[in-house]
Amino acid sequence: MKKSPLRKHSKNPIAKLKKRLDIVFSKAMRKELFKKQVHSLGHIRCYTCDAVIYIDNTQVSHFISRIHHSLRWEPRNVRLCCKRCNIWLNGNLAEFALKLIDERGRQEVEWLRQEGNKIKNWSIKELEELIKFYEDKLN
Repeated sequence: MKKSPLRKHSKNPIAKLKKRLDIVFSKAMRKELFKKQVHSLGHIRCYTCDAVIYIDNTQVSHFISRIHHSLRWEPRNVRLCCKRCNIWLNGNLAEFALKLIDERGRQEVEWLRQEGNKIKNWSIKELEELIKFYEDKLN
């Protein structure tokens, strides 16, 4: 019996929209956050470790993990970080939390934590609206 090849792309319309939104959101956040974290021409400081990195090497790091859909595309939940902090240090969350408290206040960090516990099932319409919203920010 011949095995069927694994599908590389989902046929589920919601999964496709989430993937598209991830890309658009990431680009929009890089553009928006670059202004806040700029160090020098084309470089920023990593939000958590302060390393100076080239903008093309940044990653959009989530304080509350992306698996929590209620905050996956929430701008207050993301900052630009280096690959070391985002991937190897799993977001460097201790430093992320301290800096976020200094920047936004303890109350907002607690709000993010509470929102992260909520279950959110996005509709096709909601995802399409978010895609349009973030695409407009890129223009």
